[in-house]
Amino acid sequence: MEQQYPAPNPPEDKQAHPSAAKPQYGQYPPPVGAPQYNYPASPGPQYAHPTPPGYMNPAYPGAGIPMQHPTPVLVTTQPAIAVVPQPAYKDYMPWSIVNMILFCLPLGILALVFSLQTKDAIRQRDNVTAAQRSRSAFTVNVVALVLGLCGHIAWIAYVIYIGVTAGRTYSYYYGYYG
Repeated sequence: MEQQYPAPNPPEDKQAHPSAAKPQYGQYPPPVGAPQYNYPASPGPQYAHPTPPGYMNPAYPGAGIPMQHPTPVLVTTQPAIAVVPQPAYKDYMPWSIVNMILFCLPLGILALVFSLQTKDAIRQRDNVTAAQRSRSAFTVNVVALVLGLCGHIAWIAYVIYIGVTAGRTYSYYYGYYG
């Protein structure tokens, strides 16, 4: 009868890999029946001709890169670019048109010119000029509105005054006292 001996332990460098029992996150488990030893990397296929000195074996990735004088790896980073939203300047175009038509024609035209200059400066991304022209258009629109309202109020007061005065004059001449 033959004596049965226990199977020998694998050599130290062929011990079972710690992650062989369970796969790590993102890795596939080894195929069924495959040995699960942590073997050192094989040198690759052997060729009949020797590899020139200073170059890697062509079987490995990066073949042809000199090994004697490796170039240092220089990692440059771009500075962070902060995109700051530009302020939106109003051109006050509708207000200028309303002022030109209803309140004060000369100041409305001037406000319209400033509004158009503001639009052009915004289109050309000239923020300084856009801010100045927008402020000018606003100021001229306010002045045109105030003067136009004062003019309308004065005209209404004049028409009322003429209406009241004309009624008295008519009654004075024709004997009607109302």
